[in-house]
Amino acid sequence: MKVVYRFLFVTLFIILFEIIFMSEFLISGQNKKFVGGRIILRLSYRDRIKNYLKHNPYKIGMFEGGECPRGLYYCRFIGTDWDGNIYLFDPIDDNLYILKCFDKNGLFKMMWNPIRADCGNEVAVTRDGYIWVGLRWVVDDRLDGLPIVVYRKEKKKPVMNWYYENEIPKSVKDKIHHILNKVGLKWKRWKELPDWDLSSNDWIVLELISTQKNQVYIKLSAPFLGTDGRYLKLLRILLNSDGSQVLDIQLASARNPYYLSPDGKFWIVNSDFDEERWTWNRIWLFEKGKEKGEPLIDRLTNKEPWADKIILGEAYFPIIRFDAKGNIYLIWERYPQYPLKPLEPRFKVGRKTIVESPRTFGGEQALVVLDGQRRLLTYLPWRLSSVEHIEEWVHPLPDGSGFYRIEYREREAVIYFHPLPR
Repeated sequence: MKVVYRFLFVTLFIILFEIIFMSEFLISGQNKKFVGGRIILRLSYRDRIKNYLKHNPYKIGMFEGGECPRGLYYCRFIGTDWDGNIYLFDPIDDNLYILKCFDKNGLFKMMWNPIRADCGNEVAVTRDGYIWVGLRWVVDDRLDGLPIVVYRKEKKKPVMNWYYENEIPKSVKDKIHHILNKVGLKWKRWKELPDWDLSSNDWIVLELISTQKNQVYIKLSAPFLGTDGRYLKLLRILLNSDGSQVLDIQLASARNPYYLSPDGKFWIVNSDFDEERWTWNRIWLFEKGKEKGEPLIDRLTNKEPWADKIILGEAYFPIIRFDAKGNIYLIWERYPQYPLKPLEPRFKVGRKTIVESPRTFGGEQALVVLDGQRRLLTYLPWRLSSVEHIEEWVHPLPDGSGFYRIEYREREAVIYFHPLPR
């Protein structure tokens, strides 16, 4: 009998070893492309709070609010900076948020005074200490400026609040009016709009980027800017770090997107996107002022360019991000592939259970990271998302050392750090 038990023990040990070995092999691969992440920050959920100064900063808002239909308020991971700090936009009540900062080890650093907003979108932090935050404002407030506030690291209150047009520096305001007037557009004001048309002046911050040169790049959309066929027209502004000087401004179609990398280079994206079928086969990415060159992705000659790692399938057009080392981050999204179904997000907040419709959130997300020579560095396989928006799911560190990823679980949100392979 002892011999039998010993045989069973050895057999189980060998099977366990093979499982661990094969799992490690599948993760790392012979060329070690897939680099796992490590958890650096755990954030449990809480309801609304009255005294934000006394609350535990490692607890974040997760609650339903607003009028019919009621919406989900939850903490957004809006970006990082050159030191690897993590910035969260955390709700404390309906339309009321606080900006929080944690260091690269997950330790709480500071928070700023509450600000009224619908949600937060983006953050860009300059090396000389200006923190630019792009928001979605509360439409009913009838604000007539831009949904942008600017903080300094050592001050609790905003040093600039562009919610009102008269608070925007005159040099910036004049340049915006000038470029709009050139194409026959007028910056709409709330007092000129009927109640049913408030959203036509709803500026949206699509992108905020800071560069090594202490510049800030803002990409904005608004309904009154019009369209180019099926594509929105976007206002792009390049400023110095304190917002006092406009370095460049353009009103252009989103048909061929512009991206600014942290090293200060502008990149142009072209594609053969079919507007009728909503499909694409080729994507070009090239530096402004240089030749278009070979496609970044060509699915006519190579249907699945990383087939041994990740299958794109019916993926939408990617969101593209960069770091200062020239690495390229392709963030993908698609509807769940059969037989998978969208998740029905459930969150435990104290004794409450919040259930969100899978139609509100859900989908699959994946990441591919290429180096400057467009070779595969690493990737994240497809995963079903909960409430992670594609713009907020992954944040590359500007210095090129890796990227952060957030995951909203049932009882907590978790932020991972993924180093890039050397």
